[in-house]
Amino acid sequence: MDPEKLKYEECKYRVADAAIIFPDGKEHKINGELDIPYLILKKDFENEQYPFFELCITVSNKIYRKMRKNSDKLKFRLNMRYAMFKKGKIAINEQNVKEKPFISKTFYLFLEDPTAYNQDSLHEEIERTTKYGEYNEDVTDLNHATTIRISLYDGDAITEPKKLHKEVLHAVTVTDVMTYILMQRVRFTKILMSPSTNGKMYDQFVLPPEQVDYQLDRVANEYNLHENGSILFFDYDRLYITEKINKCTAWEPNEVKKVHIVTIPTTKNNVLSAGAYYDEQANEIYLTTKSQVISALTTENEIESGSGLLVINKRTGRSESFIIDGDKILAAPKFTGKNNEKSIKYDKTIVINTAEDTITALKERLNERALVWTVYLDDTMVDALKPNREYNFIFTDPSQVKYNGSYRLTGVMAKFDAAMADNKWRGVNTTATFVGVLPKE
Repeated sequence: MDPEKLKYEECKYRVADAAIIFPDGKEHKINGELDIPYLILKKDFENEQYPFFELCITVSNKIYRKMRKNSDKLKFRLNMRYAMFKKGKIAINEQNVKEKPFISKTFYLFLEDPTAYNQDSLHEEIERTTKYGEYNEDVTDLNHATTIRISLYDGDAITEPKKLHKEVLHAVTVTDVMTYILMQRVRFTKILMSPSTNGKMYDQFVLPPEQVDYQLDRVANEYNLHENGSILFFDYDRLYITEKINKCTAWEPNEVKKVHIVTIPTTKNNVLSAGAYYDEQANEIYLTTKSQVISALTTENEIESGSGLLVINKRTGRSESFIIDGDKILAAPKFTGKNNEKSIKYDKTIVINTAEDTITALKERLNERALVWTVYLDDTMVDALKPNREYNFIFTDPSQVKYNGSYRLTGVMAKFDAAMADNKWRGVNTTATFVGVLPKE
């Protein structure tokens, strides 16, 4: 299939329902088209275990004061949907739009400024002496409204990560241990876990008293649940425990396993440079990108930028320094002599082999540092960017075809713009980061 001849469509989003929920159960509806200037969704699969969601909302001063009084007990209901449109064909009252769910959840709400509000009487008096109205809670006059930033977190992510008591398990594999820990968190109805590459049987396995989420991550990555390392990410609809590899190793029935990232030169005006296409026959998704930035490390800039890596082997008690030279992992050179001013500056220290031998996973991470792609996608299908999928880069520029191949997704940040002036739909600007190995010359 020629990716340049596919009929890409723009993906647009709308806020179908939004409301602040107060501790007394009362709700304050938020106009998704007018009172939410932007939304930002961030998922860092490498360094974080939970998504980050930030919104900017406009509320009346009265509602804002009420939020400040109850800042530690607020919830926020959000229902977002998306639909695909032909370029420039978004109709205001289109009846045949096929909407699909994007996010539908009740979150814990955190204010940017959660301190108590101490000027109630003054502001209420000001509102009484104007035509604003003492009991008005709607945003009818921007002179009596406040625009604020709020953060939304999954309620279960805050209330569920409880500390387990010390446990000693007998005659178990790492998969058995992970299953036991997961049973302490019954809320997950969907768990995607790659098959373990460690089939070792442990006569005795001690679980110290740790929080469930930390316990899962420690066991998976210190005891080699997956030889190449494991991703542990509590997404809104499922828990991912997948191998850090550029293949799809865990999926649910009929799920898309492969996503193609198509980079089309902007000089080809006859080709749509933003959007998505779903290949029903192959059950694969194509996403286009207008621009991308490559970051390839070398020995020299590793040393100069201070991005060396100090590795401490707990088994041997020795430490080693590493840098990247193209697609090779090299021990850092040792500089000696009075006239040699260069030295390795470490930006990260890693302790390995605290339990099983994790050197293979470490080498994979070092290899991946050699090639990082930051890809910018406009009006794309954000829901297609999941950590368990394989991402196949297709470069149509002859000077870049050497980079064609499979990559691993490490993070996504999507900013949903304000709704359009004449309808409810809003565009999205997405940045996605991928890692891979430098091609052989």
